[in-house]
Amino acid sequence: RRPPRSTLDRSSAASDVYKRQVLNDPYSLPCFHNYCHNCIDQYVQNQLASKSPLKCPACTSKFGKKDLVPNNALRKALEGSHSVCKCGKKVLTKELAVHEAACKDCTKELQKTIQKLVKPAPKGYVNRSTFACPICKQDNMLQKEIVNHISTKHPGKSGVCPICKVQPYGDPNYTSQNLASHMKLRHNFDIAEYADYELEDDEAYQQVIQNSLKFQ
Repeated sequence: RRPPRSTLDRSSAASDVYKRQVLNDPYSLPCFHNYCHNCIDQYVQNQLASKSPLKCPACTSKFGKKDLVPNNALRKALEGSHSVCKCGKKVLTKELAVHEAACKDCTKELQKTIQKLVKPAPKGYVNRSTFACPICKQDNMLQKEIVNHISTKHPGKSGVCPICKVQPYGDPNYTSQNLASHMKLRHNFDIAEYADYELEDDEAYQQVIQNSLKFQ
């Protein structure tokens, strides 16, 4: 028999298992898992809208909308509890996430973790997913974004097409006299949606044949 939810271990119950953060306005399910009221309410609304069963995101136990009850004991405990950030500062537990988002020590640690996870691009890799404007150097734009950018920001100007120059057929030295006009004519259609650059020519040919049969 499980103990009453008010006597459950508060250290483990204080974290929303749905978003892995400290609970805000905690609500409990019959399975004793706790969630922020806004989090679980949004989940319930989405499930009902799609006519899907309500199941606890943590243990998949079924529950009804009326089974959601406020966990007043846990709320009271959290309101007065404190946690220590990695920087050494003591803050209210319910405000820890906000503090960590602005904490320089936490940000540095997160950046170090990201750097460890990010792998360098393999030798010979060509980025055909995002592009930089050859005129103002604004970068990291998708094809539709850069077509719109050059058409609105640099109409009538010349430049090397950033999309053509990275394609197997492209000439990285060819300058279009009216770059915006060129991009509207050539790149409203996104080849990346249809081309698989990992395929050999024969494989790509067979794939095109198979795809064409779908439209007969």
